[in-house]
Amino acid sequence: MNSKLATAEAFFRLAESHSDDESQFRSIIHPDFEQTEYPNLYTPRIRIRDLSKTVKDIALSRRFYNRQTYEIIHSHETEDHLILEVLWEAIIKNNFGKFKKDEKLQSRFCSVIQYRNNLIYRQRSYDCFEATIS
Repeated sequence: MNSKLATAEAFFRLAESHSDDESQFRSIIHPDFEQTEYPNLYTPRIRIRDLSKTVKDIALSRRFYNRQTYEIIHSHETEDHLILEVLWEAIIKNNFGKFKKDEKLQSRFCSVIQYRNNLIYRQRSYDCFEATIS
């Protein structure tokens, strides 16, 4: 995989499938990977994850969502960065908290991805969740 955009898309496909197989990520993720999620409607504090924690959280999402999709709306590439605007949608699997089964969640987010040796090295995510839609 030689394109930054193709690498990011592969990462999102693994997230959509709720992959819990860390080895699937190793062909696209740098060994010193770090993901930073900035505060948003559902995450009140900055969260920083390594690859292992990122994969565990991706796998955990299958408990909450029947499906989730990532659609890249815009992208801008530099020598070692990819900046994405992404539309994320998910369907709630079961009632929990204020969420109801089959409810649709939606977020637009900016993801700033830094590459090292053609692998995702850092990912910073700035999520903006829309009001719940049914």
